[in-house]
Amino acid sequence: MKKIFSMTNIFRIISTTPLLFLFVFSSIYIYNSFNNYKNIENSEAKFKTAQNLLLVSKELNAERSINTSYIQKDNKINKEDMLNQQNKTDLAIKHFLKQYSLQDTDEGLEEIKKQLVNISFIRNKIDNFDYKIDDLFFDYYFNVNKAIEKEMENLKDYSITPKGAILLDIYAELYKEENLLSLERDYVARFLMVSRPMKDNELKIWLEMFNKERPLGFYIPDNRLSAKINSILSSTDNINLYTTASNFASAIIRESYIGRYSVDTQKWYEMMNKKLLLNSDIINLVDEKIISSINEFKNKCLLNLLISSVIWLLSVLFLILAYKIRIKIKISLKKLDDILNIIKSENKDIKLDLDSNEGLQKAYEVIENALDQMQYKESKNPDAIKSKSIFLSHISHDLRTPLNGIIGFIELLKTSKLSEKDNEIIDIIQRSSNDLLKTINNLLNISRIENDEIILQPNDFIPVNEFENIIEIYAQKAREKNIDFNAFIDPELSYKINGDIEKLNDSLANLISGAINFANKNRKIIVKITKFEQTDYYTTIIFSIKDNGTNIEALKQGNIFDDFISLKNNAKNAYSGIELGLSIADKYISMMGAEVETKSLPNGGGEFNFSIKFENIEKKPAHKSEFNNVKIAVLTNDRANIYNSFIRKYLEYLGVNVTFFTNSSQVGDFDIVLLRLKDYAIPLDLKDKKLIVSVPNKRLAQGSMSLKKSATICEPVTLSKMINALNLLTKDEEDEEKSFKDIKFNADILIAGEQSKKAILDILSNICNVKIVENGEQAVLEAKNNDYDLIFMDINMPVMNGILAATKIREHEKDIGKHTHIIAMANYDVKVNRTNLADDIFDAFLVKPTNKSDVINTLNNFIPDKMITNILVSPIQSYKKIPTNYNIEAFNLRDVLLFKKSSIENKIFSSVISSFYQNIDVVNSFEEFKEKLEFSPYKLILIDHKIPNFNENEVYQMINQAKQKHHIDTVTILFVDPNTALKDDLRDKFDEIVKSNISKTQLETIINLYIKTEEQDICIITQNDEKENG
Repeated sequence: MKKIFSMTNIFRIISTTPLLFLFVFSSIYIYNSFNNYKNIENSEAKFKTAQNLLLVSKELNAERSINTSYIQKDNKINKEDMLNQQNKTDLAIKHFLKQYSLQDTDEGLEEIKKQLVNISFIRNKIDNFDYKIDDLFFDYYFNVNKAIEKEMENLKDYSITPKGAILLDIYAELYKEENLLSLERDYVARFLMVSRPMKDNELKIWLEMFNKERPLGFYIPDNRLSAKINSILSSTDNINLYTTASNFASAIIRESYIGRYSVDTQKWYEMMNKKLLLNSDIINLVDEKIISSINEFKNKCLLNLLISSVIWLLSVLFLILAYKIRIKIKISLKKLDDILNIIKSENKDIKLDLDSNEGLQKAYEVIENALDQMQYKESKNPDAIKSKSIFLSHISHDLRTPLNGIIGFIELLKTSKLSEKDNEIIDIIQRSSNDLLKTINNLLNISRIENDEIILQPNDFIPVNEFENIIEIYAQKAREKNIDFNAFIDPELSYKINGDIEKLNDSLANLISGAINFANKNRKIIVKITKFEQTDYYTTIIFSIKDNGTNIEALKQGNIFDDFISLKNNAKNAYSGIELGLSIADKYISMMGAEVETKSLPNGGGEFNFSIKFENIEKKPAHKSEFNNVKIAVLTNDRANIYNSFIRKYLEYLGVNVTFFTNSSQVGDFDIVLLRLKDYAIPLDLKDKKLIVSVPNKRLAQGSMSLKKSATICEPVTLSKMINALNLLTKDEEDEEKSFKDIKFNADILIAGEQSKKAILDILSNICNVKIVENGEQAVLEAKNNDYDLIFMDINMPVMNGILAATKIREHEKDIGKHTHIIAMANYDVKVNRTNLADDIFDAFLVKPTNKSDVINTLNNFIPDKMITNILVSPIQSYKKIPTNYNIEAFNLRDVLLFKKSSIENKIFSSVISSFYQNIDVVNSFEEFKEKLEFSPYKLILIDHKIPNFNENEVYQMINQAKQKHHIDTVTILFVDPNTALKDDLRDKFDEIVKSNISKTQLETIINLYIKTEEQDICIITQNDEKENG
């Protein structure tokens, strides 16, 4: 008995019993589904037979109608019509008999078959006028229709659904109606044809037929079908039809005793045929519904059969699987028994029975005790890790607060006037302080990660945009160490995805920073971010950071990401530090479900790789094939260089037709030439070409700006830089052409200078009236004798230069009280004293060769009243300027209200801001904050999230009330701790949220986005102004 209820047997019962039940029930379900399918097929076959019988009945009734005329009119009817109808009847009978031969024997159908076979005998009797007229209605044709009627009534017995049974019953009733109408038509027609009175019994027979007629009064189970039938019956034509039928019947009844009928035979036939046609339309609707119901049920049966078959197969598979699992469990129990035998060898008092629940429980206890003994031997202080984490957290917080103050005062000190040596010392202190702050922040992050205080905070972002920012920051650091820094961000990643971009950026920054530290001077770093896979819902991105610096020792590759592990080369002592960046990066990437792989490269250096899956927010990348009509020649001396492969991928993604050349003479008719200053100087034979110049540093970038038709890209090349360069070189001319196409000026323009004549004339010839002179002396003469709206003056001219000519014109105009706009034109290399532009000599300065945009914008700026068609410009936001007589003091407008968490930070921030703005109020409590808001309006409010008792809802309410009271749109900036998790609605309450560890430069940049520095440029919008000025 004990063995029966062993653990093995209980598992066998639990695992197999449900599956056996599932197997049995699925088998029954298969059987029922199959039977239902066979039944519906049988029902479908019976209905097809009924359809054929309906067709036979219609043709028999049509034949009877012709036979009636034939007998009544004594063989005067067209014999050919009679034979045609007999052929139709024979064809319908043939179809019926063919289908009947494919079915099982049926008593009713057998009787119909026998009667139909005898139709030739009846036809012979009719041809010989050996058939009574009454027999025509109540003998052969009548008996055949009655047999069909009986078969129709049995149709509902073959339906397997109540709805189907009702529809088949309606079908049978409609057939009866059709048969009755046809009989009534022919029976009455026999009297109308010969104008014979009706006997009493004949009238009685007709009235019985007439009274049996009924316009569908039975229940229809389908709402759509019912609506269609009601729509047909309620139509005006059909209502009039039944009215006409009733009138005809009344007239015939009145006139039946004398035999003179006002209703002729033709009208009677037309009216009755319309009723038959109406009934046939309704039969067709019911017919369609029955067929669709049969097909629907058949498909349902097939689906049920399929599902039940799948369940049956699964039950069989699970039974097999359960058997195999049972075998494996049996083997596992055997192994467990072997382990326990080893343990029992040390303690012989242990007695275990693995076939019982108690014995199995006891076995687990024995193993747990053995493990506890092992852990006890190996364990040290159990609180060591926790104590370390608490210590790190506290020491980081305690160090970071005074260090932030030190960094703030260093920023202040840098704004003071210091000697060059003092500035160098300050820079060293600042760098050391920033490094120390970074280390402290890393310590704090390590502590928070170990205590599970950091969670993922996913946001929507576009990978290309985010990663380009990281690449740009570390490219500059690489340049400082003379490292060749190349990066590729897959342009296919130009769509929105969802993930924790802040932690991902921190991880990338730490890994790239580590690579820069590992790399030797004058060596290389390659960063690649590529799309590995994209599905409908997710995108997988592969990140790779490769450097050719110090090899990662094989023994250290396993623990490279552990806390406080140093990877420095002791022999060279290249760098130092506690190496927390890699550990933090590894932990963040692990939180995102990935793992960083490390490997050493054969020729020196190492590589970090990891891949992360992100949720798709969008699917279609931006800018793809945006420049598919552009041809670019890439000039390179090393086609295999990885830089060139990145360039090719960017350009091909943008749809550019790109070809690589090694010599500038091969370029030919390409639209644009791309070259790298690191490989080439700019060839003279490309001076007239549009150039994209890739430069390794900003110093060279400034040098290449002197090229007129060029765009400069400071490496590393990214997608956005390439798009900007292409836009500059391809779209400007096209946009200018569209913008300035229809512009005309009603103005007289003087062009002075032979060198400028052709370029300016080509632009202005179709825009305004132009006069050209070749030297300065002629220009002065023209300006004195004629009235010009504007003069383009070349600086270099024969006889008299442009500066002297302009000076003489100004002297002349001073005497007559006139001022003509004079625009100076010169090459870049001409040394012109640009301060002259601020005097009364020149109004503006244009660089040669000039383009259409510069010339037309000049005209638009200086003589806009002469324009006939306005230049197409983009709409800009317009503000109402404060009137010159507006009393600012009365309005009490202030620039900034500052409220930081400590008085030290208030002093630091106010000192930075006060270097640029005068009206600054600093508060140290919420009472002061509220008081200032009530008294004065502010353009900008800066407040700290870490202020004690900070409540964002109360602060938002205070600021909002102040806005409404003073009628001013105040900008609010909230400073937050970078490690603080923010509420979702916080961004809705403040215009800008900024990290509290912001630098002086960053602070100045942010404030400049929101506030004007000059009083006359302040733009205020008030409700009263809007009402007064419209």
